[in-house]
Amino acid sequence: VKEYLSSNGLQNRFHVLSKSESELVNDNKTELEKSKNRRVEIIQDYSTNNFAYESLESDFQEFSISPKQDTLITCKEGTLLKIDQGTFNLVNENSNLTIRVKEFYKKSDFISSNLTTTTSKNDLLESRGMINIEVYQEKKEVQIKDGKTIGVVFKDRKINDGTILFEGVEHNNEIVWNPAGTNTSFSSTESG
Repeated sequence: VKEYLSSNGLQNRFHVLSKSESELVNDNKTELEKSKNRRVEIIQDYSTNNFAYESLESDFQEFSISPKQDTLITCKEGTLLKIDQGTFNLVNENSNLTIRVKEFYKKSDFISSNLTTTTSKNDLLESRGMINIEVYQEKKEVQIKDGKTIGVVFKDRKINDGTILFEGVEHNNEIVWNPAGTNTSFSSTESG
């Protein structure tokens, strides 16, 4: 059943539990009762409400920047963010922006944060790193203006290394990854 659902595009992770005779729905004495105990139950649960993930999840790094100037941010794990003046739809022209960033570079980071690497075509990606960026002004989340971008330089990238940038879109409480951006690779030294 699991293989059938996967081959038909169901993109969510599966948990298979075999209960055998431990959870019968009846006394299992007649052939009809036995046939009702030979079953597959499918429970749709997209939540990630496991307390273990909450205790392992990393904290955001916070940066305060002026929206009136170009800014280069260096994050703890080595990610560089280039944010140009006029990138965001502002709440107030004079208030600073709060940039919140989480970096994920190790497989243990992915697992402890319950991250997936599945594309919209149900392909599995090999990730060299992920970041989560949130931007606020006066405690209100702000969005990037149409036609604007944030420059991102991931650590350990090489020119033309074949790495492709993907953007995560939440679908049923799970992130699905789609190719995004210009996907131009630069080393941090060449990009400045």
